[in-house]
Amino acid sequence: MKTITKTTRKKVLFTVLSLLFISFKVSALTYNVTVPTGTETCYIAGGFNGWSVSANPMTKVDDTHFTIEIAGALATDGYEYLSGPAWAYEQTDATGTVTSQASWSENDVVIGWKNYYTTTPLIKVHVPSNITECYIVTSLDDWTFLPEEQSKMSLLSTDETGKIFSITLTGISDPTALRYRFSASLGWTNEQTNPSTEFAWSYGVINNVYTFAGIITNAINNSTIDSNIKIIDKSIVIENANSDVEIFNITGNCIVKEKNIDFISKHLKSGVYIVKINDFVKKVIIE
Repeated sequence: MKTITKTTRKKVLFTVLSLLFISFKVSALTYNVTVPTGTETCYIAGGFNGWSVSANPMTKVDDTHFTIEIAGALATDGYEYLSGPAWAYEQTDATGTVTSQASWSENDVVIGWKNYYTTTPLIKVHVPSNITECYIVTSLDDWTFLPEEQSKMSLLSTDETGKIFSITLTGISDPTALRYRFSASLGWTNEQTNPSTEFAWSYGVINNVYTFAGIITNAINNSTIDSNIKIIDKSIVIENANSDVEIFNITGNCIVKEKNIDFISKHLKSGVYIVKINDFVKKVIIE
C-alpha cells in the first residue's frame, strides 16, 4: 500500500484551496451598463441576490454609465436594472415594455425606465398668460400650503401660448407616490379648476392647467378675438374678451388699460389706434 506522506497531504490541501479560490474569483462577475441621460442612480436585481431591488446599488462612473462587481454571481443568473430601489423603476425597451437580461453580459444598455428615480423632482406647469404667480401644494405635506419661499414656483418662460412655472422639490424618497395641485395664489382661493384632479409626477412632463378659481383666463384663439373687435359710432367696442385689454394711440401712449375684462366700449377721436388683447395686437382706424 502506497503511503501518503505529510508533504503530499500539504500539496493536496494547497491544490484544493487554490481551486476553491479560483472558483470564487470566477463567480465574481462585473456588470457594466449604459443608461439614459438623466439617470441619477442605478440598481441591479437578479438571481444572485434573490431579486432584491435595493441590495445592490451600482457605482456611478459618469452621467450615463454604472458598474458593480457581485461575488457569487453566475453567468446563468437572470437580472435586470432599475433606476431606483423599487419595482416601479424597472428598465424598459423603446416601446416602454419592461425588459430583463437572461444571462450575464459584460456590457449592457438600458433604453429607458418605467420611472426615473430622483429625490429632487423638477415640476413644471403651463398656465394661461395672465397668471402672474403660481404655487404648489403636495400630498406629502397633507395638502397644506408651505410658506411662500417653499411653495412659490419660478417663472421659467413666456410665449404666445402662455407661461411655464417650475419648482424643484427636495427630500422626496419616492417620487412615484408624489401627488400635487397648483394655485394662482398662496392658498386655495385661486386653486386650479381645469383640470380639477391632482397631478402625479412623471419625469420630463410639463403639466397643463387651463383655468383657476376666481381668475378669468383667455381661452379663445386669435381669429375669434379679431372678430370681437368692432368700430361702432367712433367707439372701439370689444366683446367677449375675457382678457387683459390695452388701447394705444398712434404715439404709443396707453389710453385704456383693463384687467380680465369681458366687454369694453371706448369713444375716441378720429385716428389710428392699436388694440392689444393679451398677446394679440391689431391696428384699427376711426374715421
